[in-house]
Amino acid sequence: MKTLKTLFAGLIALLVFASATHAQWWEWSGVQPLIPQQDNSTNVSLNSFAAVWEHKVDETTTAIYCKQTLPGSEPVVLAQIPGVQCTKPKIYFYNQPFVLFETNLNGNIDIYGILIDSQGNPVGDIQPVVVSAANDQSIDFTDYTTPNIAWLENDDLKAGTLSISANQIIVNGAITVDSVGCSNPYYFFNYPPKLFWTKQEENTDAVMFSDYLFGGGWTIPAVFESAEQIQGFQVVNSFMMIRAMSFTFREQGNWFIKDYFFDYNLQQPDTLIPEIQQDHPFDFDTYCWLPGVKSGSDDWWGFLYQAYAGNVGDHDEIFLNNEDWNPTAYSNFSQLGVNCRNPRFYEGEWLVWYGFNLYLTWEAFVDGKWQVYYSTTPISVGGIEENEASLIKDITISPNPFSDRLQISFTLEKPMPVTVDLMDVQGRILRNLISETCAEGGFSRTFDITGFPGHTNLYFIRIGVDGKYWFEKVIKRN
Repeated sequence: MKTLKTLFAGLIALLVFASATHAQWWEWSGVQPLIPQQDNSTNVSLNSFAAVWEHKVDETTTAIYCKQTLPGSEPVVLAQIPGVQCTKPKIYFYNQPFVLFETNLNGNIDIYGILIDSQGNPVGDIQPVVVSAANDQSIDFTDYTTPNIAWLENDDLKAGTLSISANQIIVNGAITVDSVGCSNPYYFFNYPPKLFWTKQEENTDAVMFSDYLFGGGWTIPAVFESAEQIQGFQVVNSFMMIRAMSFTFREQGNWFIKDYFFDYNLQQPDTLIPEIQQDHPFDFDTYCWLPGVKSGSDDWWGFLYQAYAGNVGDHDEIFLNNEDWNPTAYSNFSQLGVNCRNPRFYEGEWLVWYGFNLYLTWEAFVDGKWQVYYSTTPISVGGIEENEASLIKDITISPNPFSDRLQISFTLEKPMPVTVDLMDVQGRILRNLISETCAEGGFSRTFDITGFPGHTNLYFIRIGVDGKYWFEKVIKRN
């Protein structure tokens, strides 16, 4: 079984490796507001091209806003109804981007949604997605192998399949997965999909799980972990397919973080209890990442970032394990001098040539109002220099932008297995273009890139050789 010693040893090796390529892992951008022109903003959700959040307009009205992650882009309103609370937005992608959120439009809490385009603009109006006489809330969605949506109906856990047709977000086949005392549903990327949630029992709290049965059902719920009290339960599904599960638990009067790290098949998880404890529940988040560079046949290199809200005098700041060469040392990262809360990691926009921006967001109480702050650091998933220095050279992809055909060319130093995949902005493989052993020398082939519905026109080509990957952003003309 892999150990966290492997994880942290891998981080040190990656620090050395990164300094020779594109970025050093500890280089984060300066702390700044995510939406500088708008205060009273909270509960951000972010992906590779856009961010959504809730904005308190007045005491009776909360709106949902969206903006591209590109610098200089302006926020647009997705949902704003006088006297109505629209809260807790989450941004997803299935054929096209969409946002789900909670609202009291009908007097109780229901789940509504809206489609958006690749620039973050609304496509049509808001629409009901899950509406009942109960309170419907706490959404999660995955389209890994099959599009599944989970939510709470009061404190019963529900799940169904989701589809988008004729600009309508439709939920079908809703069933009850577990009853009474449920909270915090999260999907794990897996085949079949796996659903985790927390459940409050009489004297203990438990993390539960169930596996999807293709055809619409779920396995009988089972206990994964239990403790005297559990709070802050969350799941991380990273682009590079490392899955992490984290929560805080109470033991002998103090609260601790517990992390589980899973490999590709979700077997034999590694565990970590960081040397962080407080006498009360506290906000935190975890991000674990596995690069495309292997240290051996059974080991992997990877690292984690962990952020939490910790006390500094009369307020809380955001702490992060961000010290050079010491991944277990935490320091005051936000340094804003005001109360900070709700740290969250998100995989953001792709960086041409080598990877994506990892965002750390949180909320800060500035001038009497909550604002979303953030910082970013580049995450490498293999770059052109790595491949140039090894076995592949002269990579060209043209034309770019393209209409319906792409020519991909490169040169190999020797015969090698090569994979080329077309991927969407969420990192999902839409089509495998090449999976074969290519001969030494020049390679060139033209591919038909058509048949992908939706409003997005941004894709990525991923070339894999010798355990490393190279990415290029490609734009499809409408």
